[in-house]
Amino acid sequence: MGSEVASMQGGRRFEVTTQENVRLDRWLSGQLPGFSRSRWQKAIRSGEVKVDGQKVSPREMLSTGRIVEIAASALSMEDDSEHPPEPQRLPLDVLWEDDDILVINKAPGMVVHPGNGCRDGTVANAALAHCGSLPNLGDPLRPGIVHRLDKETSGVLILAKSVRGGAGLFEQFKERNLEKEYLAVIQGVPLDDEGTCEGKIGRHPVRRTRMAVTEDGRPAVSHWTVMGASMADNWACVRVKIETGRTHQIRVHLSEAGFPLVGDPLYGYRKNRSGGLSRKAERVLLHAARLTFHHPVDERKLTVEASIPMDMQPFWEEVCGG
Repeated sequence: MGSEVASMQGGRRFEVTTQENVRLDRWLSGQLPGFSRSRWQKAIRSGEVKVDGQKVSPREMLSTGRIVEIAASALSMEDDSEHPPEPQRLPLDVLWEDDDILVINKAPGMVVHPGNGCRDGTVANAALAHCGSLPNLGDPLRPGIVHRLDKETSGVLILAKSVRGGAGLFEQFKERNLEKEYLAVIQGVPLDDEGTCEGKIGRHPVRRTRMAVTEDGRPAVSHWTVMGASMADNWACVRVKIETGRTHQIRVHLSEAGFPLVGDPLYGYRKNRSGGLSRKAERVLLHAARLTFHHPVDERKLTVEASIPMDMQPFWEEVCGG
């Protein structure tokens, strides 16, 4: 991981010794596990953590020989928000489970793990109650969590029930050795039956709560296919397969292409531009329908599907016949 090379006015200074590239926030969580990853992210953004003397982002990739400097303020500040989630008996739609993994159909409106003022009612809380315990995979706020879905997105979500399960799943997400398929309802009707979006995605330069297609963003690829459309009401049902998993990727890519997701005003949806069923949307109509991966322990190839949620079914029934 890293070796301490010097102290600095109450702070700490490390030389990275890891043989593989690793994100700064994850490296810090492993090197100094007393703080959660979200706490380290705050310290990095505030400049309390620097790499090679420079302020960087939590996503900065570390390699052997780089120097990480941690200010005393980052080490002494109380970790006020970081209390591991408690088990809560909440509805959980289990699609697949064994000793190493748990796959659920996440309900729309459910947050995956505590953070940003949300302390309970999350998938992590529900999964802890269901499983009894979940492994700490580097962040105590995210036991068992190996990937996320947005709060309003429904569908297939996989968690690790063991450390070996988490390691194997993290590797597959890192190497993109998974197949991820989503269903969505978009505003507008494309002229083409299918297409590919390849814009790089990064933080919006002005509106920091949004992502955007930017020149210095991270590579992202989304393939979409029209499943059916309502020309009269100006919306369409699409299937989207993604090669990468950037924050808000599908929402950003389809909005950039001129087709924001129904129910997504953050990325351009306007209620008065579509009619019929679209006027009743109460969330972003995006559903993680299918995930294909290899079991992290025995390497079986598994495909897990989550049926279309009730609020999206009428769209498919109207233009796709069910």
